[in-house]
Amino acid sequence: GMPADSAPPPEVRLEESGIAWSTDDAIFRNSEDVADGIFRSNVEYLHQQQPHIVSPDEGVENEHFRVWMHSEAFPAFNKRYGTIPGGLAEGTVLIFDVEAHFPTLQFGGGKYIHISSIDILQVKNRFTPFVFFALAAICFVCAVFILVEKLAFARPRGRAKFNKEWYERSLTKFLAQHDLKKSSTLRPSDDEDDEDDSD
Repeated sequence: GMPADSAPPPEVRLEESGIAWSTDDAIFRNSEDVADGIFRSNVEYLHQQQPHIVSPDEGVENEHFRVWMHSEAFPAFNKRYGTIPGGLAEGTVLIFDVEAHFPTLQFGGGKYIHISSIDILQVKNRFTPFVFFALAAICFVCAVFILVEKLAFARPRGRAKFNKEWYERSLTKFLAQHDLKKSSTLRPSDDEDDEDDSD
């Protein structure tokens, strides 16, 4: 039994609210009928599918449902279930009473309880955010470099005289290779040259 001079262990409270994102309010919202307590007979509602988790009053606004609906990038992922206000004292022993409602053995899956601290980003895995921030920084630097290159070393517009000389050289080389004669229809018009010279 417990020694007479020892105090009972403090009760640890699990806070299950505030685990979803603030942006979920605009995505997961109950219909007006559900908000008014009207449930149609030809519709299967979330609280009917998961009565042990979702109440009729909550519907899709249940925070556990919202967290579960967040997309994940990898097959192994964490779903936040709750927080422990005030943290845990060193040496605290936790005992969980788990009711499993979602069997996973048939598809080779598994479920685990993961207790961890979180940082300002509300995440424990810092690798994925680091990759996104690193890629964003690289893209930003490349964009600035290209912008400076375009502004400081802009390619000049083509000149009519240069274009005509290049055309004559290319056409002469092409005709020589194919043993053809030069035709006036293949030459640029003088009107186009005059317009380019006037720019």
